[in-house]
Amino acid sequence: MQSRRSDLFQILINDPDNLDAAFEYALLSVEVGDLEGAIGRLERMLIYVPGLPRVQLELAVLYYRIGAFDEARRYLDLVQQANLPPAVRARVEDFSAQLDQARRPFRVSGSVHVGAQYHTDANLAPNQESVII
Repeated sequence: MQSRRSDLFQILINDPDNLDAAFEYALLSVEVGDLEGAIGRLERMLIYVPGLPRVQLELAVLYYRIGAFDEARRYLDLVQQANLPPAVRARVEDFSAQLDQARRPFRVSGSVHVGAQYHTDANLAPNQESVII
């Protein structure tokens, strides 16, 4: 994987507007954990060809993963304006709901524990000062 990524990097140095190589490089960067590198490559793709919904969606997901929720929302709004197939639109709407939930400043959660105990004669005690067991 790392050698393929190096090969793609060399291709991109010689041909920076090769969108197929750039997208594959970004996906491989995500797989090796270089999210910022993938974001940079995808942002460069949008310089060459603005308005690519697939790239914008990938950027929204990556920005979400690094915690930049405002940038993720910006790209997701652009994707939602595009003409998408119904299956993709449904996934985008689900992701939008997750993003809205993650952007909430406060989350409240809690739990309630209830217990009960019953004694027939709670005052009953031994008559002596010491108890031998």
